[in-house]
Amino acid sequence: MKLLQLSPDKIIVQGLPEIANKDVLKIYFRIFNKGYGRLLPPVIVADNAISVSDFKTFQEALSDYKQNSLSLKNRKKGLAEFVANCETKFEGGHTLYLIKKDQVHSVYSVSYRYSHQYGEFFIQNDIVAEQSRIENNAKQIAAVFKQKIEEIVDIVKKAKKYREQSASYILLDGNHKCMAATLTHQPITALKVENNDDLETVREMVDKGELFNFYRTENYLDDVVVEFFQDCFRKDYDFVTARQRVDQLISDGVLPKYMIERYLTQRKQ
Repeated sequence: MKLLQLSPDKIIVQGLPEIANKDVLKIYFRIFNKGYGRLLPPVIVADNAISVSDFKTFQEALSDYKQNSLSLKNRKKGLAEFVANCETKFEGGHTLYLIKKDQVHSVYSVSYRYSHQYGEFFIQNDIVAEQSRIENNAKQIAAVFKQKIEEIVDIVKKAKKYREQSASYILLDGNHKCMAATLTHQPITALKVENNDDLETVREMVDKGELFNFYRTENYLDDVVVEFFQDCFRKDYDFVTARQRVDQLISDGVLPKYMIERYLTQRKQ
């Protein structure tokens, strides 16, 4: 682990539109504003590093895509085998595809069958309609997969862009302390976890009273980082730098007036 002093522009936080606990924020704000923020335990951060394949939603979408594609492939194969192997007759302006009683085929999604003196059969239009359904389903499956992947790619690209702009860390714990330090223009003391053992050490520090809490339940650091971004993806809110979140909360009128005045007064200087 590393103990760091960070500016709010270097930390990415979840862009929650509300404050989880305003009373806790007021306490931390007062402590920082009186110059005693250094006495508080550090916030917990990790490297801002994520790839598309890390996302659970990507793995789920890929699994669904493969499964659905295989199902369509089997339908298409079954239809082709049926057409290739069945007897045909031309009658009443239609090509009749006869089905033998002992014939096994997988064309169960074909909607219409007709009784005829030659036995059960499909007409040409039914075969064409089933081929069209298979093609349309394939397009729909591909479109859904593409949409999910594009959303994930956008997140990964944005995280990378922030990293290139020196926002190299994500906030795992300590939202209120981070916000209070930002509002009072104080450096943010952060403990950077670098591996799985560090997560266990953090939990031991909570047990000893060296840290107030750590609510992350994952045992692997990679999972913690993925969950940070995954949570944004599921709940449909953005991630921003700590300073950007404070600016947005001020713009939305969420913060108390005295906090806003304290922040804006020094920022204008």
